[in-house]
Amino acid sequence: GLFDEVFNGYPGYEDIEFGMRLWSRGNYLVYVPSAIGIHQENDVITLEQRLQGRERNLQILYSKAPPGFRLFRKTIGKNL
Repeated sequence: GLFDEVFNGYPGYEDIEFGMRLWSRGNYLVYVPSAIGIHQENDVITLEQRLQGRERNLQILYSKAPPGFRLFRKTIGKNL
């Protein structure tokens, strides 16, 4: 039940889907100001490949997200 492997190999949105799955099962994310997160960037792929992967994963996310999620993202100015 961790990250959905359908996102494997492409960057972007797997963390949002994971968070939505946790929330839908009654889990909560708690903001901890002193927490430190380290994000390891992938410097093996090009910017074009990264953008293509993000678009692919965004469509997967939309197919898994609750109804209204696409409109919510558009409302907050997140088209991609």
